[in-house]
Amino acid sequence: MRQAIGGGVEEELDRGTKDWWLRLQGVLLGYWPSRIVPQLHDGAQIHKFGGDILNRKPPGQHTGTQMGSGHFAHEGFKKSAYFRNILILDSEDPWKYTSPTRGDTDIIITHPHCYDAEVADNIELQWGFYFFYGGPGRSASCP
Repeated sequence: MRQAIGGGVEEELDRGTKDWWLRLQGVLLGYWPSRIVPQLHDGAQIHKFGGDILNRKPPGQHTGTQMGSGHFAHEGFKKSAYFRNILILDSEDPWKYTSPTRGDTDIIITHPHCYDAEVADNIELQWGFYFFYGGPGRSASCP
């Protein structure tokens, strides 16, 4: 089952294998095989977006790995990384998408001196639901 989301974005569920594919303007961006995420073919109760880093030396010095563009969320457009026009497929209607709201959103920041995130709501940008995130990793404020 292939569905166009808009803006050249398409998602596809292979009904036989239960694998998911994500494309943007015909370019494959993501693949989620059912053997790794077997629950995905039934939908999801929670959607998570954002960044993640791997620190192989805990509890010592924090990793120098950047998240996103390496800039904090408060630096905003043209500096920090962002997700925009986020839509969630309605489980009751496979052709209906809804936008999350601030009330639906929990922001979890485990190392606020190293990375951060913030939901934005500047409707002049016409970006729908969006958020900025990122950070430089190890720095003077993140030892």
